[in-house]
Amino acid sequence: MKQRTLILLATCAALVMGSFSEAASPKRGWGGGEADQINASNSSWYYRWWHTIPASAQGAVADFIPLIKFYSTPENLQNKLDIINGFQDVDTVLVLNEPERPEQSDVTVAEAIGFWPQVQSNLPTHKLVSPAVSDNAEGQAWLTDFFNEVDTLNNNGNPADDLRVDAVAFHWYGASSPNNPAGAAANFLNRVDWYHNTFGLPVWITEFAMHDWEGDDTDEAMIQANADFLEIVLPELENRSYVEAYAFYQHFSDAQMFVDSPLAPSAIGDQYAETLTAGEIQDFNGVSVGTDVVYLRSASLVNNGAAIPNATRGVDALEGLNTFGGSGDWGLPPTREAYFRVRSGATLRKEGLSTVSVESTTTIEGNLHITEGAVRFIDNAYNGTGSIQIDAGATLGTSAQDGRGSYTMNGTQLDVAGRVEGPVILRNGSSLMTRGSTSVFDLNV
Repeated sequence: MKQRTLILLATCAALVMGSFSEAASPKRGWGGGEADQINASNSSWYYRWWHTIPASAQGAVADFIPLIKFYSTPENLQNKLDIINGFQDVDTVLVLNEPERPEQSDVTVAEAIGFWPQVQSNLPTHKLVSPAVSDNAEGQAWLTDFFNEVDTLNNNGNPADDLRVDAVAFHWYGASSPNNPAGAAANFLNRVDWYHNTFGLPVWITEFAMHDWEGDDTDEAMIQANADFLEIVLPELENRSYVEAYAFYQHFSDAQMFVDSPLAPSAIGDQYAETLTAGEIQDFNGVSVGTDVVYLRSASLVNNGAAIPNATRGVDALEGLNTFGGSGDWGLPPTREAYFRVRSGATLRKEGLSTVSVESTTTIEGNLHITEGAVRFIDNAYNGTGSIQIDAGATLGTSAQDGRGSYTMNGTQLDVAGRVEGPVILRNGSSLMTRGSTSVFDLNV
């Protein structure tokens, strides 16, 4: 089995203490305004091609980054800037989306240079990201002219008209066939390097994907090609210090990152959200992955380090036989966006003497098998019609209403050879089987 290498933040010291504030990758982003998709992607930031936060993003655990998409008048721009300044936690702004295209921002270089002083004077402490152009001849020409004008103003000896651009952004759709994802990856990374080397700034890739523009190939073939492409490029983007942010564009049918309900990662999503697949082991080793969900496909999730109260926002066993536990205690936080899920057909087996505490929504449609140590459900909502098996020497703890109420399961098959600590109510087709003299119920069933 191979060990999954974790991406650690500079803020990992805080995460060790059990904080729950950051995704494991500060670079990974999302284009779109739906909270369930944002959260499923394990992104640390999102944007929606607009400068306001939609109601659909309520509950998103990622940071919002506004985009000033259109320019018409100084008064209209000022209204947008005032809205942006009203956000307490926004420190970055994207300015214009494909300005070279009439159906997008449709702004000339002269117009962008003309209103840029208004933007930077109103947002003096925000990071300002350049107009994001298409990576084609028109987009490159527009961006080159833009930065030439910026350089001219910044080197004319008059600091009063200096312009501040803190990063360069572009979009890439440079491969339309599924036949060579490795070649597409090489081309894409070459373009990433070109933008950094040409303009000397950190790079933001706010849209990128392989897409079948001609309609010659199946969605299934393109989805697998995109997954193979991402397997190559994502580690490279993480390793390039000058790449500050990236957001895969998943709004094509041949680039979908998530499917089904509740959302499950496609082959693309497995790469982007870092699903653990067959043979992989992720060890927290005493360090939280923050707001990330850990997806499992016949894989293992353990903590063999110091105890972490909030190790991850979610555990989602998608398929196959999966294991979790380890020697160190860990848990999931009591937040609305957190969850613990075993999907139909999947098994999640608890191993090791640790205690895993789940204070978030729990859904068991498959099989939860506790072979060692303890799993504790604490004041959380329980759903599902799967089964829970507790072996001799293992413990399932249940607590409701701070210990004053009974923990209710509907349609659950409870198979007990070990210990159940806490009162349990079984309803609506649930069943209870006890095995041997080792089964113990501390309180009422």
